[in-house]
Amino acid sequence: MGRTNYSLLALLFFIFLFGIFLVLKPSITGHAVSFTTEPATGQVTEQPLQGNFTLTLGDATDYSPTTLLEIRLINETLPVVQNITPLTSVPGLSTQPATYTLSLNTFNLRPAQPGTYSLIINITSNGQNIQTATQSITVAGFADVLVATGIDLAQLTPDRIQFQNNDTIACAIQAPKLGTFQLSFYKPGDQLNSPFRTFATNELSCLPDSPDFCYVNLTITETVKGQWACLAKNTYEGKTVSKLARNSLEMINSPPRSTLPASLLLSNASLTLDLAPYFIDLDNDPITYQASGTTIASANVSGTVLTISNPTSAIGNDTLNLLAFDGFDTAEINISLSLEGTGIAPLPEEPLPLPEEPITPAPTPEPLNTATADQQPNLADANLPKITTEKTGLQPLQILLFSFGGLILLGGIGFAIYQLKKKKNPLEQLTPAQPQTLEQQLNQTPQQPVQTSQPVSNPTPVQSPSEPPVQNVTSQTQQEAIQSEQAAQSAPLENQPSAAYLQAKTFAQQKKNQGFTKEQIKQALLAKKWKEETLEQMFTELNII
Repeated sequence: MGRTNYSLLALLFFIFLFGIFLVLKPSITGHAVSFTTEPATGQVTEQPLQGNFTLTLGDATDYSPTTLLEIRLINETLPVVQNITPLTSVPGLSTQPATYTLSLNTFNLRPAQPGTYSLIINITSNGQNIQTATQSITVAGFADVLVATGIDLAQLTPDRIQFQNNDTIACAIQAPKLGTFQLSFYKPGDQLNSPFRTFATNELSCLPDSPDFCYVNLTITETVKGQWACLAKNTYEGKTVSKLARNSLEMINSPPRSTLPASLLLSNASLTLDLAPYFIDLDNDPITYQASGTTIASANVSGTVLTISNPTSAIGNDTLNLLAFDGFDTAEINISLSLEGTGIAPLPEEPLPLPEEPITPAPTPEPLNTATADQQPNLADANLPKITTEKTGLQPLQILLFSFGGLILLGGIGFAIYQLKKKKNPLEQLTPAQPQTLEQQLNQTPQQPVQTSQPVSNPTPVQSPSEPPVQNVTSQTQQEAIQSEQAAQSAPLENQPSAAYLQAKTFAQQKKNQGFTKEQIKQALLAKKWKEETLEQMFTELNII
């Protein structure tokens, strides 16, 4: 009985040990026995981890889904990059015990940032760590690539950078100094293998307090509007990684730039200025100009020529607003004007408003040859244009004066003729005391005039047949009377100015009242062929100095 109890206890003990073995039995009999990792040392960002590792399995009779192959890439400052795969799903791994060479590329581990990592490979089964291998790996590449204007790249930059012709742009990288670097600028339309400008490692500038931050500057001297790009390349132990800048560059229009002075001095004379040398358009766009804003001075632009004048000869200040437009943008320039005139408005520079149609003078009696050429102007010279009522407003009064003067002239001439005829010839006043017979008349001496009853204006002398003809003693007296009558008729015409002279004189008086100078009036009349001596006489009468 006692022996039977001992045997039962022993059996139960062995059953207990077998149960413990079953519970604690490993998933892979024989276990993994040696990890030999051979990853490539030249790892770069954004590419799968390269290299191989060797896994040796013993009597692998049980491949449970809980048996896992874990690969981790660890950097203390970065998130863990890992891949966990059931051992039965590892490509290239058989269920038979053997030594297997596996590629890290199969597990697609991609480090996003450069730096030094720890590569950890281990096998677990039912939560138990069976085998672990660790190796240090260096990863090259770029932590950041950005663009900006100027060299102040330590500050945050916006996503979109705008620049213009003649600006300096920069491309910067944040990367460990592993391998070689190349920074390339691309303008719109460039191909990937034909960049606008490329810089090598020895052309980079790095910040002293941050040696991993390096940059290059480039001044753009040509206009290619649109998106520009910067591409950075890092080659490390045969592997190359490329990265575009995270923000963009955009070249925009460059508006016209002015070198005009801020102020100009303007006297009575006009100021003419060619604007072309004072404006620069870096894009070589054609520029158009417009002037405005002045309240006292007068300004206008013809092509590229600016003309500023002081028409009222004012004294004071004014402001000129000048616009320059290149087809895209407008540059506005305000210029202060200092007006230093006389304060007295000048006489108008416009020509005298002479009418266009000539005047046909009224015919006048031909004067006796007693007047000289200087005293009597040529009628062709006096052929002044007709001054219309619309321009001068004085023609009705002028016509009235001319009509009244003509009536007075005709009345004077008629009165003079009447007085001459009324006065009798002295011969008619010799009346004989008593009638004489024909014989008495024949016996008179030839020196005595024969009195007849006929008018003196047509005397008929009586003569004897045997004596020579008696001279007509009244012929000389009659001639003198005729000449006196003609002189009386012509005298008013000699002393009275012609109608053309009166019209020219009225014209000169009007222009004097309107503010024209003597020289301006004189030049206008000289242009109509008036003699200078006649004009001087006219100016003296009108008191035009």
